Amino acid sequence: MQSLIREELAPYQVTGTSRVDISGPSLVLKPTSAHSIAMVLHETTTNAVKYGALSVPSGRIRIELSRGDAGMVICWSETGGPPVRRPVIKDSECE
Repeated sequence: MQSLIREELAPYQVTGTSRVDISGPSLVLKPTSAHSIAMVLHETTTNAVKYGALSVPSGRIRIELSRGDAGMVICWSETGGPPVRRPVIKDSECE
């Protein structure tokens, strides 16, 4: 699991500086699970690059892996990114 995370986030690493902290046990995934998790990681990373912590040089991501009662737990948190803003919805978009 950790290698899957590192591979997904590799394009956004700066040589000599880690913007991503990964902690937790070593977890091995079945191929079908790895594919699904890779898609989720890709989408979450894309959002961080566009709108979150990876959109600014000071941003950092922390990923904590653990085993829960029902399986694997992934906690993704971002710091140092732009402030979160409430989306503006126009009345015509709600119809």
